[in-house]
Amino acid sequence: MGPALLSPDDHRPGRSRDLEVAFVNNMADGARGGSDRQFVALLLAASGPATLAVHRYRGGLSAPLPGSVDEAGYAPLTALFEHRPDAVVVTGCEPSTERLVDEVFWPELLHLLDWIADRKVPAFLSCLSAHAALLAYEGIERRRLPAKCTGVFRQCIDQTQRLGHDLGDPLVMPHSRCNDVPLSEVTRAGYAPIVYSEASGWTVVSKERSGSMLVLAQGHPEYEGATLLREYRRDVRRFLGGSRSDPPSLPVDCVAPSDAEALQRFHKRLLTGEHSSGASHLSFEAVAARAPCAWAATSAGLFANWLESIGQRVATL
Repeated sequence: MGPALLSPDDHRPGRSRDLEVAFVNNMADGARGGSDRQFVALLLAASGPATLAVHRYRGGLSAPLPGSVDEAGYAPLTALFEHRPDAVVVTGCEPSTERLVDEVFWPELLHLLDWIADRKVPAFLSCLSAHAALLAYEGIERRRLPAKCTGVFRQCIDQTQRLGHDLGDPLVMPHSRCNDVPLSEVTRAGYAPIVYSEASGWTVVSKERSGSMLVLAQGHPEYEGATLLREYRRDVRRFLGGSRSDPPSLPVDCVAPSDAEALQRFHKRLLTGEHSSGASHLSFEAVAARAPCAWAATSAGLFANWLESIGQRVATL
């Protein structure tokens, strides 16, 4: 049995064959479903008239699967190395150590990055995986930020770059990370900034490597409108439950304007110790339902440009 194949009913013919994208999900079990939904939905929204087959693999040093595909539709990562897709998308995951090389999954992730380079597979690498690529390919270490960069930030776009074509400028994009690689070091290594901001740093950069495009995303174009708020609620619960010692950072502009004041009040009570347990002083679900996703069309356009560039190369083979 081969890798899991996702084939929605609304695919429309546009190529002689499906464009094959391998999706490697490195998130922990509790967050894997949300990450899967976000990225796959974005890929399908971006595919336009082209048919798209998404093969799903499970990374992150997960336990060996009992068969070739698990109940969630994931094949083991080892199966990917036996097959060359047209492109690969690799998620990040929540870091647990100061240095990437000390993460328990580092050898497996490094093997995946080596395979991407050796097989010259076009790749879109997200967050921690993007930082891992900069370390593995360029020797650039990420740096710990004084405070978490989290929120929705205004961005600039270089529309002269292929991936930035017709995306509009300015725009917003979400970020959620505790580490950073300065834009100056990324550009010095030959990466072109596509989406970037003074407030959040670079969001998306790209580089041609051995004839294939490598795209790194330090931001999160795949996020849904409520994702940052849900991450904040998770960290609030950890703080109140004692599993983290410091209060979480409040994401910037992560809710509808009508909910911003209530969220600020909630966070102030959290910092002053007025919360005794839980997150009962704010209706997170109601606020999450109203959270806008102002970057959705731009993100779909970004991925559409990426998939189009890959499709054009496939057509010449």
